[in-house]
Amino acid sequence: MMKVFHCVPVTDIVSESISCVASSTETFLVGTESGALLKFSLPDTDDPGELADGAKLTGKLRLNNGKKVTKVELLESLQVAVCIEDGNVHLLSLGLNSPGYILCRNASTFCVHEVGRDSTPGTQAGDRRNERAAVDFLPELCVALKRKIVLYSKPGTDFQPYREIALGDTPLSLGWRDKWICIGTAKEFLSLRDDREQATEILALDGQTTRSPPNLLLLPDGEVLILGLENLGIFFNLDSQTPSQRNTIKWPVDLLQVSVCLPYIVGIAASGTVDVYSIHGQSLCQTFHLPAPLTSIATTGNRLLVASNAAVNCLFPVPVEQQIHKLLLEGRTGDALDLLSANFGADDPRRAAELGALHNLAGWVEFSRLQFAPAFRHFSYAGVDVLRIISFWSADLPKWWKTPSVYSEENSSQSSSTRLDRALVPPVQEVSRFIRDRTAQTKAGDGGQQGEAKHQVLLELANSSMATFLSKERTSLLLGRPERVDWDALREVANAAASAGAVARAAETKEELLSLLLTLVDTLLFLLMVEGDDERWKGLLLGSQQPLTCSVEDCREFLLSIDRPDALAVMLSRFGFREQALEMWAKIVKGELRIAPRATTVSDGVQEMLALLHAPELLGDSGHDDSVQMKDKQREEELLARYAPLVLRADPTSARQLFFSSPGTTSRYRISPTLVVKLLQGVEDPCLSQRLQESFIEEVVMKAPDEQPQTCCQEKEEDREEAERQFALWQQEARELQTQLAKTYIDRLLASSPSATEAPGGQMQPGDVDVREKLLRLLETKENYDVHALLLKVEGSWLLKEAAVLYGRLGRHLDALHTIAVQLRDESTAEAYCLMMNDALQAFVDRLSPEEYSSLVASDASFEIPPTSNGNNLFLQPGGQGEGSPRNFCSIFSPNSPWKKQRDDLPQALRLGGLVPLPALGNPRRSVPSLSVSQFCGKAREGTSGVSADPGIRKAGPRRSACMLRALLQVLLRAWRQAAADPETASEDALTWKRSILNLLSKYGAHPDLEPSRVVRLLPDDWLLTEVADYFVASFRERLHDKLTATLQEQLSTVAYLHTYSDWARQRSSCFVITPERSCPVCTRRLGLTAFVAYPDGTCVHIQCAGDAVTLKPSQEPSAGSRQFDESSPFSVGASGHSTNFLLS
Repeated sequence: MMKVFHCVPVTDIVSESISCVASSTETFLVGTESGALLKFSLPDTDDPGELADGAKLTGKLRLNNGKKVTKVELLESLQVAVCIEDGNVHLLSLGLNSPGYILCRNASTFCVHEVGRDSTPGTQAGDRRNERAAVDFLPELCVALKRKIVLYSKPGTDFQPYREIALGDTPLSLGWRDKWICIGTAKEFLSLRDDREQATEILALDGQTTRSPPNLLLLPDGEVLILGLENLGIFFNLDSQTPSQRNTIKWPVDLLQVSVCLPYIVGIAASGTVDVYSIHGQSLCQTFHLPAPLTSIATTGNRLLVASNAAVNCLFPVPVEQQIHKLLLEGRTGDALDLLSANFGADDPRRAAELGALHNLAGWVEFSRLQFAPAFRHFSYAGVDVLRIISFWSADLPKWWKTPSVYSEENSSQSSSTRLDRALVPPVQEVSRFIRDRTAQTKAGDGGQQGEAKHQVLLELANSSMATFLSKERTSLLLGRPERVDWDALREVANAAASAGAVARAAETKEELLSLLLTLVDTLLFLLMVEGDDERWKGLLLGSQQPLTCSVEDCREFLLSIDRPDALAVMLSRFGFREQALEMWAKIVKGELRIAPRATTVSDGVQEMLALLHAPELLGDSGHDDSVQMKDKQREEELLARYAPLVLRADPTSARQLFFSSPGTTSRYRISPTLVVKLLQGVEDPCLSQRLQESFIEEVVMKAPDEQPQTCCQEKEEDREEAERQFALWQQEARELQTQLAKTYIDRLLASSPSATEAPGGQMQPGDVDVREKLLRLLETKENYDVHALLLKVEGSWLLKEAAVLYGRLGRHLDALHTIAVQLRDESTAEAYCLMMNDALQAFVDRLSPEEYSSLVASDASFEIPPTSNGNNLFLQPGGQGEGSPRNFCSIFSPNSPWKKQRDDLPQALRLGGLVPLPALGNPRRSVPSLSVSQFCGKAREGTSGVSADPGIRKAGPRRSACMLRALLQVLLRAWRQAAADPETASEDALTWKRSILNLLSKYGAHPDLEPSRVVRLLPDDWLLTEVADYFVASFRERLHDKLTATLQEQLSTVAYLHTYSDWARQRSSCFVITPERSCPVCTRRLGLTAFVAYPDGTCVHIQCAGDAVTLKPSQEPSAGSRQFDESSPFSVGASGHSTNFLLS
C-alpha cells in the first residue's frame, strides 16, 4: 500500500486536554476540555523539516464558564472565531485578545457557510505540484437549536438571524456548502436548500441508536458523505436527490470525525486509527496510527490537522509525481493509473497532460525492461517525442543521420521533476546494442546460441512494435497534429541533413521541420516493415492517398543489404524510375539477384515486369497529350524488344495482358503492330504463337481507333505534325491488318461452308457462326479496310449480308437494297437500311442549295452517294450511342438492331403527326371510285381532288431526305415486274411483291421520301386506285394538315397585329388640355409651353421631372404582336407616386 500522507507532529500541549481543532492557511485554533482557546501559527509549506514542531503559540483565551469547547471554526475574512461551549455559541476575535460575546444559547451544534472554488494550475514551467480544491467561508452561520435551525448573516457589524426553519427533531450535526444544508439527527439525515423552508429526508435510521453522533461531510459537486449504521459511508447526490454512482465505504472502526483533503477522505477513530480512502475509487489508500485518544480533525484544503489529547499532528499529502514514479519503478502501472485517476478527475483540465506524462514514463520503463509491445502502447497514448524513439534505430536511418546531442547529454540545470523523469528514461543507443546490454544483465548463464536467439526474437519484436507505433504516428503527422516534438533536437537533425547535402537547405519553420520528421518516420517505417516481412509495406508504398515521403537513395543500400531487391524494385516503380525497376526485376527473374529465403511478401517478377511494360497504356489514360506520348515510341519499342521475350518465355499466356489494350483505352497505337507480331512469333509453342498472333490482330482491328486522337490546342506545330505522322503510319498498318483479317474470315467461311445458303433452312456450324459474326462486326464497325478487295471475294458467293454491307460502303444503295430485300427476302432489314442511310446522308443533303437538291432528287443521284460516318459508325444506333455502341455490337441484320426499333416506331410517329379523318373524305375505300392510278393522277393535276400533291405549293416544304425509301420502292417494283414477266411465278411471286409494295406505301405514306408526285410516276398504270388508297389518304392528310396549320398561324398573327395597332392608335389619339394654371405635381411649377409627359390617367409632369428612367424616342408604329403600350405595366417617375405608362406630347 502506497504512502499518500506524511504525518508530522507540530506541537505538544501538556497543560491542557485538547477537545477540538480548527485550521486556516497559516493559523489554527485548539479548544480544550477546560474551556480554553489556544491560537497557533504554522508555516504554509510541505517541507517536513519546517513543519516538525513548527507551531508557535500566539494567543490564549479562557471562556467564562470553563466548560468543554465542543467545536470551533474560523472566519478568516472577518478575523472571527466561532465556538460552542456548554450550548453557548461564542463569537470571538481571531487574535483572542477579547472575550467576545454570546450569539445564542441552548445550541446543540453549528456550522459556517462554505463556498467551494476551483484552484488554478501553477504558472511556473515544470511545476507539477497539486493545487488542492479550497473553500471560502462566508460570513454566515447555521445554528442548531431544539427542533429547528437558525440562519445568521452579518449585514453590518453584528450577526443577525434572518431565517428559522422548523424540524422534527433536534440536529446533532450540520454542514452548509454552497446552496445545500445537510442535517443529521438521531433518527434521520436531511437535506435543505438555503432558499427554501422544507427539508427532504436523505436516509432514515429507523429509530435505531448509534454509539456515536451522526456524522456527515459535504463534498464538492453537490455530494455528501453520510456515516450511517454499521460504519458505512454512503455517497449521496444532493442535486438529483439520489445515491451517487460510487461504492459505499466500509470503515473498519467507529469513526469519531471525518474530513476531506482532495482527492482523499480521512477518518479518525478515538482509538488512534487514521484511515485514508480515495474519493474516486472508494478504495483504502493508507492506514496509520497516532497516539490515542484522537479528538478532532480539521482541514485547510491542502493539508490536515489531527488532534489528540495532548498533541497536534499535520498530515500533508505526498506529491503525486513521487507516488507515480515509485509505482512505475515497481512495475505497478495499473496502480499508478488508479492513483492518477484519484487525483485528477474526468473533468479536471490537467488530467490529459498528466495522463500523457504518466504513459510516457510508463512506456520508457517498459522499454527498459524490453517489454516492447506494452511500451509502445503507452507511447501511443502519451504523445511521446517520436524523434527520441527513432534515435534507437539509427542503423536503419539514412547515412546523414546524426543522433541529437540533447538525447545523450545530461543537463545539471534541469529541475528536480525533470531529473526524476530522466531517471526513468534510458539513454539513447542503437536498439540492437540496447537489447544486448539489457539481456546481458539478466542472462543468468544462458548459452551463447540461446542468448543470440533470444536477442534476435527481442529485436524482431521491437521492430514489429515500432512499425505499428510509427503507422499511427504517421497519421498524426499527416494531419498536422504532432503530440509532442522536441524542436531543438529536430533542428539539430535538420542541420545535419543540410550539411550532408540530403536537403537543399536546413529546415527553419515548423512546417518544414515536421515535413523532415515525416520523412524520417516514413523511411524507418517502410524499412522495418520490409525487414519484418510485414505485408503492409506494399499498401504503404503503393497507396495513393498518403504517399511515402522517403527517397529511394535513403532506402537502396539497406534493402540490398537485407536481400530484398524486390522491395527496391517496387519502390523504383512507385517513384517513377520505370526502366530501373524493369532492370531490377529482370535480374531477379534471371536469378542474378538473391531474395531472402524467409521473405513471404515477394511479388511475382514476371507479373511486375508485365505491369511495368503495360504502364504506357495506363499513362495514356492519365491526361497527357498523345503527341507527347508518341515521342517515346522508339524507347517503348526498345523496352518491349528487350524485356518482352523474357516475359513471354516465362509465361506465354501473359501476351494478352502485355500487348492487348484494356477496355476504353486508345494508347496501343503507339506500338507498331508489326513489332508485336514479330515478338509473338518468338513464342516456342507454334500453335500458341499462331493463336496469339490471330488474337492480337483481332484486338488491334476491333479495338483500335479509326479517327485521329484529339491533341492539345496549345501543342507545338512540329509536335502535332509528328503525332499525325505517327498515327498515319500506325493506321496504315492497322488498315492492312483489317483487310487481312477480313479476308481470313471470308476464306474460312467459303472453305468450311461452300454450300451454305441464306435460305431459312440453311444450317451453319457453330464455329462458322462465330466467324461470320466477327466478320459482320468488322465490316459494320470498321472503315479502314479495302472495300473493293473484299467485295471481289464475296460478290457472287453466298455471303449476301457481307456483300450488302460492302455495297452500302461504296454507295451502291440500289444493289444493297436488292441484295437485302430481293435476294435475302428481308424487308425489315431493308427498311432499317433506308432509315440508316437517310440519317448518314442527312448532313450532305442539308448543305445543298434548293436547285441542287431538286436536281439530286429528280435524277435519283442520291442512290449512288457513299455515306460518311462523321466520327460515328453509321451501323450503330443513331448518334453512335446506346445499345448499338461497339462494346454491345448488334448487327443491322439482327432482330434486335436499334435501327429496326426506330423502323417500328416511325410509322406510329407519322400517324400521330397527321390530322384526324376528314368528314369530306369519309371512308376512302367507299368514296374513291374504281379508277386506275394514271386516271387519278390526271385528275389530281387538273385539281378535281381538292388536295394538291405538289409539295411546292406548301409554304414550308418537307424535311430534306436522301429518299432511300423511294429507292426501296424502285427495287421492289423491279422485282414485281420481273416476277410478273415470268410465267412460272407470275401468280405467286408477283402477288407477294405487290403486297410488299402496298405495305411499304401504307406504312410510310406520310414520310417525305414517298412524295406522291414522285411515287405516282413509279407505280404501274394498271394498278387500281383502291389498292393504293391508304397511301394517298395518309399522304394527302399530312400535307393538308401542314397547309391548314400554316393558314391558322397566319390568321393568328394578323389578329395579334390588329390588337396591337388598335392599342397604339388609341394611345396616340389621347388629348390633354394644358391651361395656364395647370402645374406639375412633381415640382409644383406651371407646365406652360414646355415639353411634358402625359400619363394615361391624365396626369402631366415636366419632361425633366419624369426622372432618368424616361427615355425619349421618336414616335414609331409598333410592330405586330407588340404590347408596349399596355396600361397594366408600371412606371415610377421621380419622387411622385405615379406608376403607370406615359406618352410624350
